Amino acid sequence: EPEPEPEPEPEPEPEPEPEPEPEPEPEPEPEPEPEPETSSESMEDEPVEEIEEESNLPEGESAPASAAEAYVDAVYESSQLNNRRPKYPLKARRKGMEGVVTLQVEVSVLGEPSEISILNSSGYRLLDREARRTVSRWRFHPATQGGQPVTSLVEVPIRFQLKG
Repeated sequence: EPEPEPEPEPEPEPEPEPEPEPEPEPEPEPEPEPEPETSSESMEDEPVEEIEEESNLPEGESAPASAAEAYVDAVYESSQLNNRRPKYPLKARRKGMEGVVTLQVEVSVLGEPSEISILNSSGYRLLDREARRTVSRWRFHPATQGGQPVTSLVEVPIRFQLKG
């Protein structure tokens, strides 16, 4: 799928499928804690027609073990690379569907999403599917422990919002 050119200045009439690129703004790395805790890193973009993204990063996983034993302290540099935003489905746009989908993404040591689940639905299956489909193609910087990449979980909220 070819990447479209960045969208010029927003116009009053809706553009068909604008896809501005997210620009991560890294925050300081979380300090290791004796118990797993959620740390956060944000990607804040200027408001655009449909989507804002933000990532909250829980501590990493050492290996596929039982859920209670799988979490370890990990260092995150940045959760996401320059990934494409989900397209706003035309049908959802026409019907005025808006909402936030929160996905939980298991990120492999290679930075690939190995499992994606919906933690909180937008309330619209169409928006949920598009968010999940797009994030399945994303690449992440893997979490590290002791300088080595580890499997981790990342929460990715995706906001679908039409212009006023």
